Amino acid sequence: MQLNLSSNQNLARMITRIENDSNSLRQIFQHIHGKTGQALRIGITGPPGAGKSTLVDKLVAHFVTLEKSIGVLSIDASSPFTKGALLGDRVRFKISEKEVFYRSMASRGDTGGLSDVTSVAIDLIDISGKDIVIVETVGVGQTELDIKNLVDVLLVVLVPESGDSIQALKSGLMEAGDIYLINKSDRDSAELMLSDVQQSLQMQAIRYSHGEQYIPKVHKTIAKTGEGLDEVVETIFLEYEHKKTNGILHQQRKLRNLQLIEKLMHRRLNTFFSENEIEHLLKKDNLQEIEQKLWDKFFQVLSNES
Repeated sequence: MQLNLSSNQNLARMITRIENDSNSLRQIFQHIHGKTGQALRIGITGPPGAGKSTLVDKLVAHFVTLEKSIGVLSIDASSPFTKGALLGDRVRFKISEKEVFYRSMASRGDTGGLSDVTSVAIDLIDISGKDIVIVETVGVGQTELDIKNLVDVLLVVLVPESGDSIQALKSGLMEAGDIYLINKSDRDSAELMLSDVQQSLQMQAIRYSHGEQYIPKVHKTIAKTGEGLDEVVETIFLEYEHKKTNGILHQQRKLRNLQLIEKLMHRRLNTFFSENEIEHLLKKDNLQEIEQKLWDKFFQVLSNES
């Protein structure tokens, strides 16, 4: 299979293809496996209304001034009728530089948050030659934590006066982020929230295997005006280099590939058997019989495809 990702139009078509055709998804994954990892992947998540889309817009503009090519994937809520993204790609962003690839993708309500289609779409943007891939999530439920496994550096965006710090603690976000942003920091309670978040992060400081203690950085920003973003960009690059130097990035990417393979295997299993067959198998006590039926079905499908 030849992949032509030389233009944003071709890249968009390829992502549409994997969204609509599960066979193409598997074939493309096999083709691109082992070729990713050239782009810096930045995840941006947080509660609705935190200003994530405005922040993405400003970050993209900043990276463009650094002569970086950018791909932006926005994970939107799914329509209950069409299963498509509720918001269009350009609706959510203000700038439209030719260097930038924009795409909205539906979360599609996958169990566990983000789908395997999302992961392969990010890989496609990566190998298309983009320097930076930015992934923004809808910011609710398991999606916030799933994005951690798909990116190199994760930014968690919070806002004062909304109880976000408490919600973040409840949802596990305080364990997921690499960098925390207190956005809309011109509000009165910004300093109080900054202090709360810093204390929470210090209490659960990560210790790496080589003994280094790690506490994520916290920045105050006003995305609307761009205030504080220079420091955020600097921290992103420092965090990325730190992970590369200490082998953390390699481990993250290895885990990411294993999890994607696992998802694709589960998807494939559902094509081997009907729901009734799976239910019947699970009721059997003879594990050897179950294993043999799995292998028989597997080789039958492979034989039919060849």
